[in-house]
Amino acid sequence: MPTNATLRLNLPRAFALAAATVGFLAAAALPAAAQNIVEMRDGRKIEGERIIYTYTNVVVITPGNNLEVLANGDVKAIDGKPFSQAYWADKPVNVESIDGVAPVPGAGVGGAWPVQYGTVRRYNLAKQTTTWVRHGDEMERRTTVTGTGDVMESVTGMPKQGRVVVTETITEKEPGKARREVRLTDQIEPRPDGYYLMGQILEDESLRVPRQEDRITTPPRLWPNVLTIGQTWIVGPFQRLGVNQVGRMEVVGRESVTVPAGTYPDAFKITGHSHVFAGTQLLKAGRLVTDHGTLETTTWFVPGLGPVREEAKLHMHQSYFPTTPKGAEVPLVVEEVSTRSLSEFQLGR
Repeated sequence: MPTNATLRLNLPRAFALAAATVGFLAAAALPAAAQNIVEMRDGRKIEGERIIYTYTNVVVITPGNNLEVLANGDVKAIDGKPFSQAYWADKPVNVESIDGVAPVPGAGVGGAWPVQYGTVRRYNLAKQTTTWVRHGDEMERRTTVTGTGDVMESVTGMPKQGRVVVTETITEKEPGKARREVRLTDQIEPRPDGYYLMGQILEDESLRVPRQEDRITTPPRLWPNVLTIGQTWIVGPFQRLGVNQVGRMEVVGRESVTVPAGTYPDAFKITGHSHVFAGTQLLKAGRLVTDHGTLETTTWFVPGLGPVREEAKLHMHQSYFPTTPKGAEVPLVVEEVSTRSLSEFQLGR
């Protein structure tokens, strides 16, 4: 049974899950004239500025960049019309969505999160993963694994269309096991309002298909180009490597933070609350299905350098299906706590 070592979640930098089996039917914003009122079966009504439909959930972005992630079965009507998958068939795609935001020529690649060619950020990684097996309403604690590692993030290419290639190599070591390496290759597009994720390649030998490539249909903004205290933004909703996800980020203040690379007395402190739903990882020994989960993050960000420390707590409800002839579903609850601390920074040209 896996200990979920293949699961890589760290919004807004990277959700790294594989095998695209469940995704968006449409990333559709309602017309400007719509009321954007969602009526729930329990009688609640939710007003949103933007509503996104996925196969499993309705995501409502409300005023002030607040999030409501609703199960489809709990939604009764939208703008007075009974809700169903067919409801969305006539809705225009990409109205006011970030798919329709074109890059601005000459926007450059500098700013808050440097992505100049040759830029390198190296992080020390510490992680503890605990897995439980569910038996009805009870859970049996199965394993707790503490690992250490190293993350090397470097800007390795400058392709056309104003994008850059950011390669992240994650090396981990768990007691009694050989060192393990996972590589993420992101295409990032700098725009005047921030940095957008356009696509990703995941390379992981524990997966049935070790190399997974994804072109993201609704690119999320990972980081704004300017940060201010009190600022909020939404990362997504979007599908990345088979998993739907959406998160809300907020700049809560500025404070000093010390990491191996040095002390930064005035870093921005950013908190994130994210939802993960509906996805599958095809492993060599079986299939790992994610039902739902949450990710809480705290990031210390230094403009002109990027994240210098990231703390993340992941809570996931999953099921593992072994490929053996008698393999039966194993319901899992996984919790992972991880920390990245900057140990080296080099600004490229």
